[in-house]
Amino acid sequence: MSIFLPLTVIAVPPLPPEFFIHLSIPFIMMFGLLLAVFLLILITSKLVGGLTVTIHEEVYEGIGGLREEYVERLAREARIRGVDVRLTKEDIVFEDLFLKGVVYISEEGPDLRYGFRIDVKSSAIAIMVILGLLSFFVVGVIVALICYIKYSSTKQALIAAGEAAASYISRTRQT
Repeated sequence: MSIFLPLTVIAVPPLPPEFFIHLSIPFIMMFGLLLAVFLLILITSKLVGGLTVTIHEEVYEGIGGLREEYVERLAREARIRGVDVRLTKEDIVFEDLFLKGVVYISEEGPDLRYGFRIDVKSSAIAIMVILGLLSFFVVGVIVALICYIKYSSTKQALIAAGEAAASYISRTRQT
């Protein structure tokens, strides 16, 4: 008598490829969701203030003693161009759904230094990343495009507002 059992071969028909596709779609979606949540946590913890996309500075000669007038005129010019700014003790700040930034003005002897920094908010970056990872790539690209358009128009508005305010202050100083 043998202690080995006879080897029985059972013929299993091969599974159709659709079976693996149907199993892998939920797995891929769950993996993408977990990866998106992980990236969201990573992005919001590392980019507390957001991602700086531009820093712009200019020096206007001969209007160094007129900082307060320049700040008031700059805020008015920025509002005319559609940038909703708030005056603080030292700076001008602005914020919307996608962007936030700060405008700083300092006197350097007889000159005035005007600059601004624009940041994309970490929440906007997280939305773009999550939409991109969750198979909503087109929606993520549209959100990124809207953010870029808003950034570009805000940057141009702040540059134009700074130049207009400096021009106005220079003209009023000469008269």
